[in-house]
Amino acid sequence: AYFYPTDMLTTAGEILRLWVARMLMTGLEFMGEKPFSDVYIHATVLDKKGRRMSKSKGNGIDPVDMIEKYGADALRFSLLRLASKGQDIRFSEERVPEARNFGNKIWNAARFVLLNIGEGAVEKEGAASSAPTLPQRWILSRLQRTTGAVNAALAGYDMDDACGALYEFLWNEYCDWFVELCKPALQGEDGPAKDGARATLYGVLQTTLRLLHPIMPFVTEEIWRNLPGTEGSISLAPYPVADESLLDPEAEAGMALVIGSITAMRALRAEFTPGGPENEAARAAMIARRFTVTAVPEGAKSAATLREQLPALVSLARLGVVTLAETAPADGKYVAAGVAGAAFYVPASELLEGLDLARESVRLAGEITKLDKELAGVQGRLDNPGFVQKAAPEAVAKAREDAQDLRQRRAKLEARRELL
Repeated sequence: AYFYPTDMLTTAGEILRLWVARMLMTGLEFMGEKPFSDVYIHATVLDKKGRRMSKSKGNGIDPVDMIEKYGADALRFSLLRLASKGQDIRFSEERVPEARNFGNKIWNAARFVLLNIGEGAVEKEGAASSAPTLPQRWILSRLQRTTGAVNAALAGYDMDDACGALYEFLWNEYCDWFVELCKPALQGEDGPAKDGARATLYGVLQTTLRLLHPIMPFVTEEIWRNLPGTEGSISLAPYPVADESLLDPEAEAGMALVIGSITAMRALRAEFTPGGPENEAARAAMIARRFTVTAVPEGAKSAATLREQLPALVSLARLGVVTLAETAPADGKYVAAGVAGAAFYVPASELLEGLDLARESVRLAGEITKLDKELAGVQGRLDNPGFVQKAAPEAVAKAREDAQDLRQRRAKLEARRELL
């Protein structure tokens, strides 16, 4: 009565009839009820060519070797990230370093948080300032969405979806954006801004560690035991559930504008950064240069968001003077970069300063010629009725997407050459 029935049985697909069906029938016969509610059919781990691993073929991978080289958490995460329901896993060692790097990213983020919150700086998990900033509201909202997605994925035994949600949140949103956005407040004087940044950094990290613990138990346990305000093992802490009161679509929309703007300005800088060893001095000057930017928001909300987050935009995109205007500048030549909600204009002279214009024009002409050859090949296939009628619909759609992408890239290079 104490041990029967159980909740879940996890097993391989080949013994469904040999063992699982037999357990069900005998359980119903002798105990009067089914022995378990769910049966999780785990994937078979194959080699990267899709073959079963065997000693005779010599295509096996010793998990102990992988653990010694990359760590148990990295191996677990890489396997679970591939564990799509109903499909076998094609595994190769090349997939494990990415998971190890993810573990390192979490470890370094935790070190950063510990260095900045100090012993006893956070009295209560999730404590936040009375007036949270836009980035704080955004990360708390994104945490709730991630928590809901992970819980739903685990409930449905979709391990790959749970891993993907955690990877995206921790690496891209928490580490790459929120930590960077918190640095000015952390480097400033003590006060509500600094306290709010510390508390939110700590609360989000602690919650995410609990979410991640079933997947990467060792690194999360080690970090947990070093966090202030935690007691005992992380495995005994309650598993997080989403708090819908913290969902903030307005903050998410605002931060989408901020992140998109910073990304667009970084991309514009990269686009005009010359390559090749002969341009090393010009490349270094471009990286160090701070542009004069005219920002034209679309609507009052976008204008208010950009005005409030202007210090973050200037700092993370490495800009100089940024002016908010209602219309695009009319005098002089400018290069535009647009995102949903705003457009940004940088003087062409600042982007082209230090470039050997003649050499750059020749280089761009060579790239355009290469794109023309690629486009001619793809377009030739699309102009062939036999290909369009007989090829798989996915192949035809892919060819059309490739042609569109090549045209857009060519137009961009042509516009830049004309600017020169």
